[in-house]
Amino acid sequence: MACVTAIYMCCSHGEKTYTKSDDGITLQRKLLYEEYHNKIESWLNKQQTEMDKSVFISYDAQGNNPYPSTAYTYPDFMKALKSMSVDGVGNNEMFFYTGQTDNKGLVHGLVNIAAFLSHAMALPSIKYDLCDEHNSDTTDNTGKYAAANACGQYGRSYQEEVCTGKESMTCNVYPNAVMTAVDSLPGTKTPPPLQCKPKTSPTDFTGFYDSKLGTLSEEFPYSNRYGSIHVEGCCFWGRGVLLTKGVCNIGKLNFYLGRIGAEEKGYTNFFDIDICVYPEVICEGEDTRLLRWMAGMFEWLDRVQSYNQGGLNYMNDLNTFVNSGFIDANRFIDIVEKALPFDCYELTCSKEEEKVKSERRDNFINIIFNVLKLPGSLADENTSTNALTPEPQVENAIIEQSVSTAQAQLPTNPPIKPILLSLDNEQEEEEPIVQQVEPVSLSSPPPPPLTIMQQWPTKTDLSSNSNSDSQNDQSSNKQTEDTLIPLKSGSLLSANWFGIVAVCVVGSMIVIWS
Repeated sequence: MACVTAIYMCCSHGEKTYTKSDDGITLQRKLLYEEYHNKIESWLNKQQTEMDKSVFISYDAQGNNPYPSTAYTYPDFMKALKSMSVDGVGNNEMFFYTGQTDNKGLVHGLVNIAAFLSHAMALPSIKYDLCDEHNSDTTDNTGKYAAANACGQYGRSYQEEVCTGKESMTCNVYPNAVMTAVDSLPGTKTPPPLQCKPKTSPTDFTGFYDSKLGTLSEEFPYSNRYGSIHVEGCCFWGRGVLLTKGVCNIGKLNFYLGRIGAEEKGYTNFFDIDICVYPEVICEGEDTRLLRWMAGMFEWLDRVQSYNQGGLNYMNDLNTFVNSGFIDANRFIDIVEKALPFDCYELTCSKEEEKVKSERRDNFINIIFNVLKLPGSLADENTSTNALTPEPQVENAIIEQSVSTAQAQLPTNPPIKPILLSLDNEQEEEEPIVQQVEPVSLSSPPPPPLTIMQQWPTKTDLSSNSNSDSQNDQSSNKQTEDTLIPLKSGSLLSANWFGIVAVCVVGSMIVIWS
């Protein structure tokens, strides 16, 4: 412990540092990116009350009793967002995307922010007001939580997950390190915080926490799913808003935002701390309010924004999602699952991953339509051209002197939210064929957002919505026969709904626009 602490203290000055001098091009780009950030900030400030009520909210261990998060707040988020989108990381080469790097502008940037927050809300961090990963994996599903889960949960081994092809970024494992998480799942009879410490002897072992009895048992060795029965060198559990974990991901964070970036690379934006030596600094150091956000934003820009595999390209699909009028939200947000997989194959893990996936989808729809109010607000508030005008792009270290005045790409009509229905036969990556619909006047209020898997309206619902002028008309009360649309595998879809204007099959989903 003394050795580790000494290394940490000598490398930490407790404040964010800027050492690399800006040349003219970098300074001009920074000014442009600040303009992008100011537009994002202005829009988010208008929605702060709703964000505080819907995004920065935590719950007890049972998912009840919501309260404002203390670990993740709007001011800290905005401060970290400016740092990561304006200053970026590395030699001004990587940025959290706010529409600034490709001139797409406000709407594209807000969608990326919505995707990031929707994923963060589905994780235990914001949900349970935690900075540290908590002990959540019962090895044999009997309420026993292995102390060795600090080494990895759901079959993973965090200290063995090295960076392939970038081994130099991987953190070294320090067997003598001693660390204890600063927080754990709230409530009674919940496992204690994760910790790492050296063995006291070659045969030393760790036990388990019995949630039924509320006691810690260390009479016999009890392994995690990977087979570990000790916590020596097991200091790389998840931390921060995205619970960044493992020697590779924490190593990359240290490479760009920690000591290596400061000492060896001369990067512009960094903290003078060695995150590999003492990862817990993310959660308990004096810069923790920023680091817990910036660690997640860095992992997002490193792994999600750069994702391009199997026919899925996050940035391209983000552009398609916006330009299509926010159609097929699930297809877009599900890319996050591919970019940030659980990397485990246990049944329990699969259930957790499906739960996160479902919550991420719901969060994304809610943030886009109800919190940030992108479709209705952009159409109804008659946002000025200047507010949505893209700035000149910086390419090959050259700042274009002429500022483009083209408007950011916005849908002509208020975006229509799709209804998604699962089909039996799963197919992937089929593009929807959408019939053209009559343009909707922007002067009329946009349709209220629909929730995913919304129930079909009943005939009672339909009749209650009929025109008041024809209520006394006996012929208008006549029941309409259901129209059945044949689908794959013999499935049938009732289309007795006067809001349907376009139908298509997308992979394993039926998409209906109204």
